Amino acid sequence: MRIIKTKAPIDVEYLQEYFSTEEPSIIFEIMYYDSDIKGKVLLNYLSNLDIKSKINFYQTSQEEKAEMLREYMLSPNLIDCEELEHALTYIVLKYNNCNVDDLYSLSLLTLENTEKFISENIDTLRNITDFIESLPLVSMSYVPALKDTVEVELKNYEIMEDENILGKNVINLLNNFLTFQLYEKSGARKRYFKHFSEEYIFDGKNLYSWMLEKDVPLLVFVQGIASGVQPS
Repeated sequence: MRIIKTKAPIDVEYLQEYFSTEEPSIIFEIMYYDSDIKGKVLLNYLSNLDIKSKINFYQTSQEEKAEMLREYMLSPNLIDCEELEHALTYIVLKYNNCNVDDLYSLSLLTLENTEKFISENIDTLRNITDFIESLPLVSMSYVPALKDTVEVELKNYEIMEDENILGKNVINLLNNFLTFQLYEKSGARKRYFKHFSEEYIFDGKNLYSWMLEKDVPLLVFVQGIASGVQPS
């Protein structure tokens, strides 16, 4: 895989080379400080291109990093960016008082600015936490043999109808096994995020299809238990 360091927008010649093969062999590393588009505009640009990219935050201020992380967290578009995915994972874990002592390398922000980011976005982080902690039940709902059990349990949940309560990139946190530390915690509000759990909003897929495609461990675990296969 060849990495091309570039500013955004990406030169047309590079894009033509990228899209010239069925299996792209290029990853674009976006140099954020040098880019002509940033923040929400850059995320929309990358989402529309639907390319795998890295974002290099060299010489980028803490304020710009926090802005970019906030836009990623709230974006209605799915963005495939490992740096932002890892940074948001770190923030969510720290918000939930998980042990992140060995995970600081994932963060884009200093410790002081991490605390500031959490305090300024606490409602969104609470929603993200509640969504992730609802996923075992959501995963069970995709197993026909467990549907009756789920319907009974859902009576204990508050049904969240708001389509804008979360950004779509929250599901990218499921790609990281570290997120599963949240299931060791207790006390989350029981809330079912109907729009995000049922609708086809993830690049034309519903949550089940997306989790199946990504081979998300939680879905594999629940389906294994339902079929009588014990986890190894």
